Amino acid sequence: MTCQIDSNLQLVSDVVIVVGVILLSITISISNTSGGMWGHIFGYSFLAAGFIFKAVSLGMLLGKSIGNADKARFIGLSIMPFVTVAGIIAYILFILTFYFNRIVGGKVTHSYRLFSNMFIAVVIAQLMLFYNGTKDEKFKGTCMMSSAYGMVIYLLALISLVIAITIHIILAFFTTDG
Repeated sequence: MTCQIDSNLQLVSDVVIVVGVILLSITISISNTSGGMWGHIFGYSFLAAGFIFKAVSLGMLLGKSIGNADKARFIGLSIMPFVTVAGIIAYILFILTFYFNRIVGGKVTHSYRLFSNMFIAVVIAQLMLFYNGTKDEKFKGTCMMSSAYGMVIYLLALISLVIAITIHIILAFFTTDG
């Protein structure tokens, strides 16, 4: 069995993810301005959309290429990591839009920028693992990421969730006078 993912959907998801990474990279140093925050919001939105497109393209294989015995493992190791990261990015988007004025007004502590940059670094690390996991020979043959890739992605998702919660706490309870 070979993994026949819809190439058009793969291309769209890759382009959307690249656009998201570019937007985040450009706006990383100006996140305390209105344009920088909008760049962050759009960058994260593109990343989340790209992860959802990847999950959908893999989900389309469930009926075609994946046997009944492997469906649960396939969902757990190949689809859910994308959905998990997209959910955490959605949480960050909620935080950024809810505290938009506070961030743009410069009424946040320096630790906000530190944790925001840490979050971006962890998401980019997850992107690299996704890319490597889907280019692996095992994936090409079975459409499933190896357990090692899947578990490391879940670990990084847990770390990014902790960072996102920390960002939320910083924005909710620690303000400065600007």
